[in-house]
Amino acid sequence: DYRHLGGDIQRVYIRLVQQWLAYMKYLKGSYPYLFSLALRTHPFDRSASPIVRESG
Repeated sequence: DYRHLGGDIQRVYIRLVQQWLAYMKYLKGSYPYLFSLALRTHPFDRSASPIVRESG
């Protein structure tokens, strides 16, 4: 049943986002340089890039 699978996928996605946010919080407090890299390459932005660009 597609509705059941859709519910399962939604629950998994919510858990993944929660885990990713907890990981980002940990990186920010313990490894700020890795946090910066992870933020620039995060999985929720298709145009994410590890390259630091000048603003302005």
